[in-house]
Amino acid sequence: MTSKVLEAERGYKEAHCAQNPTTSSTRSKCLAHGAVIAQAPVDLHQGVVAGLSGN
Repeated sequence: MTSKVLEAERGYKEAHCAQNPTTSSTRSKCLAHGAVIAQAPVDLHQGVVAGLSGN
């Protein structure tokens, strides 16, 4: 999980996603990386809850 998020963060930076990319292939990469990053807090929270409940 953590490596997936770190990889997405690295890819987001390398593709310069914060600078409004114009090519469709770069935008597609940015959307994929952004989706992983956006989902990270939820996944981490669910992992902590599962761990605390003994699952």
